[in-house]
Amino acid sequence: MWFDHAYGKENINFMFDNELSLNGSEFHSFIYHDTSKLSLRFNTRVIPKRLPKKWMENEFNSISVLLTFTEVLSLKVDLNNINFICSPEVKLIDNSILISVKNKKSSFICLANFMFIDEITPHLDHRWK
Repeated sequence: MWFDHAYGKENINFMFDNELSLNGSEFHSFIYHDTSKLSLRFNTRVIPKRLPKKWMENEFNSISVLLTFTEVLSLKVDLNNINFICSPEVKLIDNSILISVKNKKSSFICLANFMFIDEITPHLDHRWK
């Protein structure tokens, strides 16, 4: 799975019974911080079967996932837009994490030493109602 090498993967194991897909997710945003740190946000409409009970109190139709990559070694950005649908690929290469986000016209590739799952939250996107 995409989260196998991430710090914080225990949250996915606990909250979603090891089931959280980013396939077909929306590449929502990215921020490159001054300390060689990159934050990526994805919104996925693939809802796992098991959910935290407290999530059931509010309406949602997607899940927002914030990933942070630290000690960025390489970053290649070739985007003509954002908010496109993608299926991010995450691989371990020589003890570093490679994430690749592509569609027909855009690509975003990052190689970093660490990947953290910073936030997983229910999200209500009014475009998808």
